[in-house]
Amino acid sequence: LPAPAPAFTRSSDGRLWFVCLQFGDLKQLPAPVVPPQLVADHPDLAAGIVAFDAWVANADRHPQNLAYVPGKVPPVIFDHGHAFAAGGSRAKLTQLPSHLVDPAPTGCLVPHLSTAKPFGLWLSVLTGVPSASIQRIAEEAVSAGALRADEAHLIHDYLVKRQSHLSAALRAGCSALTDWGIV
Repeated sequence: LPAPAPAFTRSSDGRLWFVCLQFGDLKQLPAPVVPPQLVADHPDLAAGIVAFDAWVANADRHPQNLAYVPGKVPPVIFDHGHAFAAGGSRAKLTQLPSHLVDPAPTGCLVPHLSTAKPFGLWLSVLTGVPSASIQRIAEEAVSAGALRADEAHLIHDYLVKRQSHLSAALRAGCSALTDWGIV
């Protein structure tokens, strides 16, 4: 999915920061996305964003954490601080296993999707991410000091197990969509 390339860094006082290059006008934050326009212009990508948020249990997808200005800024996702059902709180990570079979979150794009067809591709992509790749990324987060080893292990296990529940989660969270038989 389109996201600015991120990195870990430390401030002069030693605090850990997760940063990415800014995109668009450097003087201000991007304007909030108009969800129906993003879905109309990029329906397959919109379905991918919904599927990704379902996989990582991010219930905080709203117009202010998407960027898209037709002809100027391509679709970009950012701000995943509420992923892993944590609601922005690391303390809630311990509850992550209880969210394994939760329905997909219904962020701002879901009401504008008209079919489930694009989910087929995204289910293939997301359920095909190897456990070893997830493990490597989790280890990088531990090495950078962004996660403790126990948190990384919890997230790794959740993502691997959620892969087998992702189709059902999308069907439950996006049940108003048509064409599920094709997915």
